[in-house]
Amino acid sequence: MKKKLKKLLSLCLIAATFAAMLVVPANAASSTIRCYTISSGNTTAYSSASLKTKSGTIYASDELYVVATSSSYPNSIKVSYPTSSGRKTGWISKSKIVLSSTGKTKWATKKITTYRRNSTAKTYGSISKYDKVTVLGTKGSYTQVKYPISGGYKFAWIKTTDANKYLSTSVIIVL
Repeated sequence: MKKKLKKLLSLCLIAATFAAMLVVPANAASSTIRCYTISSGNTTAYSSASLKTKSGTIYASDELYVVATSSSYPNSIKVSYPTSSGRKTGWISKSKIVLSSTGKTKWATKKITTYRRNSTAKTYGSISKYDKVTVLGTKGSYTQVKYPISGGYKFAWIKTTDANKYLSTSVIIVL
């Protein structure tokens, strides 16, 4: 009888954990995606999603915030970037910041250092152990990922060797 009760309680705990993971927080719409451009060169910003009229320049050192996407132009993305007079918004091609907008979900089994681009030149934070990570693609010896931060997410890069070692397709349940 005790074994059956333990098994039932374990199953209930697992079900509750999965249900909690599916709940969308009330502030999900206000979460921000932060990132840098994939290229280490300058990127042209445009005034509309059609990407026809130049409105500014995004420098390699600029951290971007994703503001919106366009249903009419699915390959365009609106970003906020810093200027000398404050933040400005503009449209860029989605391919300037992300290799793929969908990917495979994995979980971190160890803390992993992240980088702005596909090199170790500039760190960008770290993925915490047990974070849910989306693998977006690979370029060279680096893998682009989306991972949670306070208030949103980051698109960043990790070494592919770290991705292969420390990202697991198995769900991690912390008790």
